[in-house]
Amino acid sequence: MAGLQPLRDTVTGEAAAFVAMLEREDLYLDTDRLVYWSHWITPSLEPKRFDTRFFAIALPSGQEVSADLSELTHHAWIRPSRAPEAIERGEIRVVPPTLLTLEDLAESHVRHGGLEAMLSSERGRAAPPIMPRIDVAAGAIRVVMPWDPGYAAAPGEGCGPAGSYPAHLAQRRSCIVVPPSRESR
Repeated sequence: MAGLQPLRDTVTGEAAAFVAMLEREDLYLDTDRLVYWSHWITPSLEPKRFDTRFFAIALPSGQEVSADLSELTHHAWIRPSRAPEAIERGEIRVVPPTLLTLEDLAESHVRHGGLEAMLSSERGRAAPPIMPRIDVAAGAIRVVMPWDPGYAAAPGEGCGPAGSYPAHLAQRRSCIVVPPSRESR
C-alpha cells in the first residue's frame, strides 16, 4: 500500500500511531501465519546490544515489500540458499545471526520440499535464545556459538549449555572467523 509509505516514520516510532493507522485503513495483522524462526542476542562485549527475533511467512500473491532503511544501508531479495555464495564473492555482507538463519531456512526448505510444507512443519519449532561470544585472538575475531565446545572458554556472558540446543541449531557452523580487515558490523 504505497499510500501508507509517508506514515512509515511515525508508525515505526509510535505504537499508538501504528494501531491508529491499522484501524483507520481497516487493516489487520495476520500473525497466526508467522513462524517464529530464531532468537538472537548480541554478544555481551558489543557496545550496542540487540535482542532480535526472526520470523518466516509466505507472502500473499502480488504483495509488495519495502525495507525500513533507517537501520539498513542496502536491501535486496535473495534466496536463502544463494546467500553464502554471495557473501563469499563479496557481493553482500551480513552479520553471523543473519547468515546462520539464512542457512537454516535454506536447509529447512530443501528438507521439507517447499515453502508451505516448511512453514507448516516448522510451526512451533524450538527457538531458544542464542548469544554468541566474541573471542579476539591472533588478529582475527571469532564469533563463537553456544553449541561450540570452546564457547565456555570464550569471554563474555553466555546462554544455555551446549547440549540444550535443538539439532537444527547444533548442526550449524559453530564458529565464524572475521578477518581483521573486515568490519564485524
